[in-house]
Amino acid sequence: MSVELGDVDPYILADLREWVHELLTDAAAPEPAITAALSILTELVTNALTHGAPAGQCRLHLVPGRVLRMEIDDRSPHAATVADHTRRPPGSGGFGLLIVQSLASTWGQVPHPPGGKTVWAEINLR
Repeated sequence: MSVELGDVDPYILADLREWVHELLTDAAAPEPAITAALSILTELVTNALTHGAPAGQCRLHLVPGRVLRMEIDDRSPHAATVADHTRRPPGSGGFGLLIVQSLASTWGQVPHPPGGKTVWAEINLR
């Protein structure tokens, strides 16, 4: 599945979350994996919409019973970095990729010169 995020529809994230929940439920993924996938999706899409405007596409690749890969494009020339939580005051935000890092099986990014990148994360569904 691929969804264009550029024209921000206020319901796009809710629609994506609902679709992923149904997809993973139908694929008999365990509830902890579904919850983690929804949290990762929320953080990656929110980051793209907040920091990478205009955001590009969100792509989801499912290998049933094995892995869900989420890829989100943005047009920011800056690399996605995990915040140093020891240097930020509580409530200041900036912890999205720390959440992704803690929940994903693996994650990373692919730069698209001269500007932009794809930030991706995978979660095991077993």
